Amino acid sequence: MSILGQATSAQQHGAQDEWLISLVLAALGLLAVGVAARAGVFRRGSIAGPPRVGEREPLGMMVLVLGMAVLLLIMTQVLCVTSVGLAQSTTVPATTQATSQAATQPAVQMAMSPAQLAMASSVPPLVAFGFMVIANRTIRPYGLAELGLTMDRIQRGVISGLVGSLVAVPLVFLSSMVTEFVWQALHYTHPSEHELLKVLGESVNPLLGVVLIAAAVVVAPLFEEMLFRGHLQTLLTYAWVRLGRRPPVVSRGFEIPLEAGFVAPAVPEMPRRVPAVWMRWVSVIVTSVLFSLVHPAWSIPPIFVLSVCLGYAYERTGNLWTTITMHAVFNGVSTMLFLMLMR
Repeated sequence: MSILGQATSAQQHGAQDEWLISLVLAALGLLAVGVAARAGVFRRGSIAGPPRVGEREPLGMMVLVLGMAVLLLIMTQVLCVTSVGLAQSTTVPATTQATSQAATQPAVQMAMSPAQLAMASSVPPLVAFGFMVIANRTIRPYGLAELGLTMDRIQRGVISGLVGSLVAVPLVFLSSMVTEFVWQALHYTHPSEHELLKVLGESVNPLLGVVLIAAAVVVAPLFEEMLFRGHLQTLLTYAWVRLGRRPPVVSRGFEIPLEAGFVAPAVPEMPRRVPAVWMRWVSVIVTSVLFSLVHPAWSIPPIFVLSVCLGYAYERTGNLWTTITMHAVFNGVSTMLFLMLMR
């Protein structure tokens, strides 16, 4: 999950603090635009990165891995919650006067203890991530290399992810502030932070706090990037390629020198159709919409901005470590700001 605490909410600050936060976020936003321009983000076609899926590789195996990972996640979550203690269902009246739902209807709320939430937010994603890693090493030849999750690509991915964070993190927080102003104008009330942050702030158990932070900063980026960017976005991108009728891009091959004065005939590579720029952008947008919908409704706009940044970075680099790093930095900054402002 991508956690977002409303550190920019005007409801939690005075007028002077609100203006200061706005100025800081605006400055960071300008910095982000400058870094993006320097990195060539606004260059036409810059999203077109290296191909990730072989021409003859069936996409059905990736669909199978994606579906099994989601099913395993749901099953493991149920087992984790029931093993710690079955969550109690309570019927409570809706007390919020201005919400997007009918305020007079009763709501069914699952009472989940901090231990249950810590277990459900850490173990199931970790199990599902482990399954996807094993599946891409066994039933998909070169699967991890195609997704950009090999060990030799960590260093380059972390460096590019840190640079990408200079663009993504300020833009997400700026969009969060704008979104909050819109919600206030619409008289829409919502929680001031993600449920995970709320439990972290209320917890007095140090071990539980460590588990919650690890789930947000380490486990969630690994699992969600593997699921959404590595599998879903890749599937969408190359489904467009397979359905399209664009002519294949044929390599001119290479020459092998054997003896002085003799050159062997060129050995052609396999023809490969490369995703067009619009295909990559459509996949990024669709994936970002789905990624946003699995988060709380009040955080959908900024999470969508985050997902677009992650999707662009993945298409451009083909390195999943890049988006994992960006996701981890964003969750880490959100958690740190929440803990600092909570004191």
